[in-house]
Amino acid sequence: MQVAEREKLQAQRQFFLTLFVTTVSLFAALFTMIYARRRVFEPLIQARETILNLSQGSKLETAETLQHGSGVDSLFTAIRKLESMLQQRDALEFQLKNIANSDALTGVANRLALESYIRHLENQPKKLEKLGLIVIDIDDFKQVNDQYGHMIGDKVIQMVANILKAHVRSTDLIVRYGGDEFLVLLEQMNDVEALSIADQIRRDVDKTNMQVGLAPDLHVSVSAGYAIGGASWLELFHKADQSLFKAKAKGKNAVQG
Repeated sequence: MQVAEREKLQAQRQFFLTLFVTTVSLFAALFTMIYARRRVFEPLIQARETILNLSQGSKLETAETLQHGSGVDSLFTAIRKLESMLQQRDALEFQLKNIANSDALTGVANRLALESYIRHLENQPKKLEKLGLIVIDIDDFKQVNDQYGHMIGDKVIQMVANILKAHVRSTDLIVRYGGDEFLVLLEQMNDVEALSIADQIRRDVDKTNMQVGLAPDLHVSVSAGYAIGGASWLELFHKADQSLFKAKAKGKNAVQG
């Protein structure tokens, strides 16, 4: 009987020991799963989302919320470096695009930028209806080049470009269209406003005497033709160009609409 009691007690102890070990093992497994999820899997999921965001051009956000000391810190350090490289690439692309669309001498837009703007206008005919165009040409520019040389001629072109910049809004576009010819594209414009801007540009150029090397007190003037709206860009340009021709015919240093 005593043997049977001992065996029974031993069996009970074995059962409770097994139950205890099993319970502890379950809690340990549960803790491990929670820990692994918080410290390993969630950061890895964040890393995946961050990489996807970077590939789509989004800024880095998720990695910034991680606590220091994470076992995957090195991964996010690499991601931050990747983001920095992508930002540098984007900045370089932006600079290259600006260079490609800018006139090297004056810094205003070039024909490539104008072509892009025209394509934009073709999709917005209503904007074209109220677009003002001023065509500006430096009077007798060939004589300046012949008498003083191309370096002085370049200074004259830069001076005119700077005056143009002072008279347009940030939404307007200045284009160096040819050697000594500029276009000014003015959105939401009417005849009175276009005439005022064109004549102010003409007067400011006329009263500016350049002090440049071999050309002390060099005086230049410009002629300008303007037009408002058209069924197409070509029609608008033709009207403004014809106005410029009339301004030149009036004796130069004139504005015609």
